[in-house]
Amino acid sequence: MSEVDGNGTAGQNAGAMAPGLWLSQRITDDCNGLNASAWILWQVIDKHVCAAGYNGKKDSGMVDMTKGFWGTAVADHDKNEIVLSKKYYCFGQYTRYIRPGMTMLNSAGNTLTAYDKDNDQLVIVAYNTSSGKSDMRFDLSQFDECGTSAKVIRTSNYENWADAGKININNSSLSVSLEPNSVTTYIVDGVKGGKALTGKIAVNSANVTGSDPWKNDTNNTCKKVFDGSTSTFFDGVGNGWVQADLGESYSLTALGFAPRSGYEYRCEGGRFLISDDGSNWKELYTVKSQPTGGMNYITKLPENISGRYIRYEVPDGTPPNGKDSTYCCNIAEIELYGQPTGMTSLEALAPVKVSGSAPYKDSSDDCSKAFDGSNSTFFDGVGSGWVKADLGGICSLDAIGYCPRKGYEYRCLDGEFFTSMDGLNWDKVGSISGVPSFSTNYINLADKDIRARYVMYKVPDGAPANTVNPDSVYCCNIAEIGIYGKLEGLNGDVDGNGRYEVADLVLTQKFLLGAGDLDKWENADLNADKRVDAFDLVLLRQLIVSK
Repeated sequence: MSEVDGNGTAGQNAGAMAPGLWLSQRITDDCNGLNASAWILWQVIDKHVCAAGYNGKKDSGMVDMTKGFWGTAVADHDKNEIVLSKKYYCFGQYTRYIRPGMTMLNSAGNTLTAYDKDNDQLVIVAYNTSSGKSDMRFDLSQFDECGTSAKVIRTSNYENWADAGKININNSSLSVSLEPNSVTTYIVDGVKGGKALTGKIAVNSANVTGSDPWKNDTNNTCKKVFDGSTSTFFDGVGNGWVQADLGESYSLTALGFAPRSGYEYRCEGGRFLISDDGSNWKELYTVKSQPTGGMNYITKLPENISGRYIRYEVPDGTPPNGKDSTYCCNIAEIELYGQPTGMTSLEALAPVKVSGSAPYKDSSDDCSKAFDGSNSTFFDGVGSGWVKADLGGICSLDAIGYCPRKGYEYRCLDGEFFTSMDGLNWDKVGSISGVPSFSTNYINLADKDIRARYVMYKVPDGAPANTVNPDSVYCCNIAEIGIYGKLEGLNGDVDGNGRYEVADLVLTQKFLLGAGDLDKWENADLNADKRVDAFDLVLLRQLIVSK
């Protein structure tokens, strides 16, 4: 958000703080509402004092600091000094502590929040435009770790960047009282957290049920809660609820929810529940205070929580918001993250090498993107495309996970997965029979006794043999692949030094000639036939040459 300024004021009988409070409102609203990556003031100095005139006799003169003015300071050329205003100090409450590279967090109202992951520091800036004190509580419970106190820096009519001491943090909650017409920065050290949101669960709208919307408006039904948009909403009323059948049991790692814009207060007191059978419910999370606008993510859920059904409901009776006579079930969106219950104990295997066909137009979206740990990147392969992972040794495989490229999920239909011991001879272990959701989907291999060193994903040749793919040829588009199982031994690492090389080839050859023993003969059994022979020697030579 660039080149911002103006001559506005804010506050109640705020005096010299009025322009600074106005500037604080602009910074906070712009960063929270627009997700700005930078916020840039028009110019620090706009007004000049000079008896002889300045810059072509443009002498704007000293300003009334209690009224709106451009800039944050005045250049007095007669006295050769800079006159700093309260607007300047209010600006500094943000710029001195929220620094480039920090992550802006979702905030609402009069609060701006940023997180410095490198230094484990949280910065909260809040302003108060009233003539009396304003109490606030910041919920820090979703961080994995949090300090015990917050350092306080404040600007008001009688303070400039004043050190106002420290406030204790109790039960992951920071309760503060903002001074009248003030801007305050709170710095919390020792903050760690931020679980990655992986494994988004796709919810079929046909499996979403709920109470009736207000006046039976068919435009704002419960199905809007899972339509992927925070701009639509369920306009439920008293005793309202919405429920989703996930189709199978999932172990949840996180949930996200967005209140209806402008009615965030109606989510306070709302409860998320989980059930195995849709009848007996366990509490998942309760919204204890008014949430911020947009998506709110909850990553600290009860341990080992799982279920097939998710429900959001509001309590009975009158809420404390002072606006409604009864709790209203207003919610815009719900997101769920986790894995099918049977997949939670899987051990991920990291490839030692990834190879594949060329990307579309030799772009940077190459095959390595399929194993970079992010569903937001993708391999943009074209016809007859493939991507192969070398696991570095013989592995017993439990499952393969995959996520399609977002917006191109149909390109995964008919895609196939293969495994191999030697990288030459392949066995098909699974195929994608329907259009997958943009989330992690799984192929369960646990009961198939599959051992392999290599895993390959490829699409068929030619034109798609289905009615949902509009392309003229199968395109190898995939965002992420995960391989799960256990490494049984480093294939080819005969001497046990953690790598396969010429020395292993020499040891194997000597063994076959009767001139030595192999302590780790299993690693020399590359074709897994329970013996070491010339066929294994040839395969080991191929491995070393292809490194």
